Amino acid sequence: MKWRLTMLGAAAAAVSACTGSQPQASASLFEPDSNLLCEVYSRQSPDAAEAAKIRAEIERRSLVPPNEWAAIDKGQIGVGTTQCGVFAGWGAPQANNQIVQGNQQQIQLVYSNRTVTTNGRVVTAISK
Repeated sequence: MKWRLTMLGAAAAAVSACTGSQPQASASLFEPDSNLLCEVYSRQSPDAAEAAKIRAEIERRSLVPPNEWAAIDKGQIGVGTTQCGVFAGWGAPQANNQIVQGNQQQIQLVYSNRTVTTNGRVVTAISK
């Protein structure tokens, strides 16, 4: 463990030297990626306390607005649902296709029975 912390410190110093900035002490370095956090919520353990902690962190990061939770918890995703809401409600997609045209981005989240298209933030279309 001590070796891992030393290596982490060395890696941070190396990145800092390359970028010319000083490393910042931030808990965000150790926080899971937001999309992963939302996927973890979809696979929540039967432990209600653990699920509540995950949801609280999603809410702290403002990844899902309060009015989406009832639908997410029922697995109901629609146009306008946040991308995190899709991950929280349905889990990780089987494929994630990213399309960039000009200055616009589309992300297709492919599930077994439908494809969800987002603009990187909210659902713009759902197709079967």
